[in-house]
Amino acid sequence: MKITDIRESYRWKRFKSNKPAVGCLVFLILIYLVSFIGPLILDDPFNVYDPQNRYNPPSRDHLLGTDRQGRDVLSMTIYGGRMTLTVGLVAVAIAVAIGLVYGAIMGYFGGWIDNLMMQGTMIISSIPSIPLIVIVMGIFGRNIYLVMVLEGLLLWTGISIITRGQFMTFKEREFVEAARAYGASTSRIIFRHILPNTLAPIWVNVSFLMGSAIVLESTLSYLGLGVPFDITSWGRMLVLGKDVMSDAPWIFLPSAILLFLTSFSFIVLGETIRDVFDPKFRSKTMVDNEYKSHTKEIHRKDQ
Repeated sequence: MKITDIRESYRWKRFKSNKPAVGCLVFLILIYLVSFIGPLILDDPFNVYDPQNRYNPPSRDHLLGTDRQGRDVLSMTIYGGRMTLTVGLVAVAIAVAIGLVYGAIMGYFGGWIDNLMMQGTMIISSIPSIPLIVIVMGIFGRNIYLVMVLEGLLLWTGISIITRGQFMTFKEREFVEAARAYGASTSRIIFRHILPNTLAPIWVNVSFLMGSAIVLESTLSYLGLGVPFDITSWGRMLVLGKDVMSDAPWIFLPSAILLFLTSFSFIVLGETIRDVFDPKFRSKTMVDNEYKSHTKEIHRKDQ
């Protein structure tokens, strides 16, 4: 068995041994499946108005009760999850695209280009997110696509700094020098030879960003700056339930609990991936011993 295969097997074994991380991964998969498949089965509850069933507590007909318009809270939670998770995915995709390209240019070219672009990164990272979004929403109005773009434009700086550091490490390696000697173009060296080797720590940051993007969308919706009023999201449901928490807590609690568990799961997953791919966060002796033990086990099975 190749060394790379042993290393990947070792990493996967370490990940599986972390039961909380595996549980968080399973939870996130289930949340995404329910949130994206559920709306294909359930009717959109947002336009429902049934005054006979206002503020009904959880029952057989409505597992999570109803709100002030008689809408089913379970259906609203599922529809809201689809919107919240979609905003998070699109925002993080935008942030990763910008951060990778920006960080790759900084790290590869260095010098005055790196200094100038790093100053720009510091300026962007110092801008307070919510006040800026308040100003933009005040000018352009509430728009879900604008929320996605703004979140992406505010979350990319961490990705760019990590990418910059990785490129500074890899650009002097032998395989990069060999690519230059063979006449490979700068773009090919950046995106074909260096970038694939820098993705492990970036995936860690992506996991943290997903939690941040979801919480930011919910915060904006709670403040009236997120999704429009005719769209359901977990943050929007917090607004609907905040005034009746003592009388009808079933409106507020499902989205609040799911927001907490989802963001917490992304944090646990990110921490675990970081430990798996970056042994410097653990004792070197412990890592070496575990790796040697795993390698011997692999060889014994091969024999």
